[in-house]
Amino acid sequence: MKKLILITLSFLLFSCNAQNPSKMSEEVLLVQKDSIAHNNGFVYVNELSSKTSDKSPSGLLSVIQELSENKFLRSKLPEQRLSHKKTMLKECLEENLQDCDYIAEGYEIRGGKNELLNIAYSYNQLGSADSFFKYGCYDINSEKRLIFTDLFEEPLLVLNEINEKYTDQLSNELSNYEEEDYEYDIIAEYMETKDPFQLSDLNNFELILKDENFTAIHFHYNGLGGNYKSVIPNGYIEYSLEDLKPRLKKSFINKLK
Repeated sequence: MKKLILITLSFLLFSCNAQNPSKMSEEVLLVQKDSIAHNNGFVYVNELSSKTSDKSPSGLLSVIQELSENKFLRSKLPEQRLSHKKTMLKECLEENLQDCDYIAEGYEIRGGKNELLNIAYSYNQLGSADSFFKYGCYDINSEKRLIFTDLFEEPLLVLNEINEKYTDQLSNELSNYEEEDYEYDIIAEYMETKDPFQLSDLNNFELILKDENFTAIHFHYNGLGGNYKSVIPNGYIEYSLEDLKPRLKKSFINKLK
C-alpha cells in the first residue's frame, strides 16, 4: 500500500494538460524540486521560488503561497519551505500516515502572457487516493490574484450560468450509466443534495492560451468536499473569451491584449 501511495505522490502533481510557461513567468518564478529516498525509490517535493530575491519572499510569491493547505509553511522562505517539506514527509512516511500533519502539495507554473500568470496547485492527504487542485491567475505587475470582481461587470449572471452548466455536465455523466450501476446512485444522490457554486468559487479559474493569445477561461472544480464535490475529476466549465466579452470589464480586456 505504501508503495502505491509513493507512486501516486510522485506523479500526483498535474496529469492535466499543461500550458507552456510565458517568458515573463520564467523570468519571475521558478519551481525548485527535491526528493527523499524511501523504499528503494524516491518521493518528490517541489516549491515555488522567486528569482527577484533570495532573502525574503516577493510580494507575488507570498500571495501565491496563500493557496497552500499547509498553513504553517506560508511565512517561510522557499528554501526553508522545501527543507521543511522533506523533513515532514520523511517523518510521515516512517510513521502513521493517518496522523500526518503535512499535506502533500505541488505547484506548477502554467500558461501566461504579458503581466498575467496562471498557477496550478495540487494537494492530497497522505494515504488518500483523492487528489485536489486549485487554480489562480495573477497580475505580475500589481502582485495580486485576480478575482471575479476584476473580471465581470455582473458576476451573478455568470455564476447562475455556471451552476446551470455544472448541472448539465452531471446530467450528461449520469446518462452514461444504468440505474443499477454504483456510479449512477452516487451521481443521482449528489445532484439532489449538491450545493450551488458561490461567487468566491469563480476565483478558481485559469486563462487558456492558444497560438500565444488568450482564447478561453476555465472555471475549475474538483475534489470530494464542499462546493467542489464532483464525480468528474479535475472538471471545469469552459467559456470562450469572445463569448464572455460583453460581460467582461474593460480593464480586464485590456490585460488580455
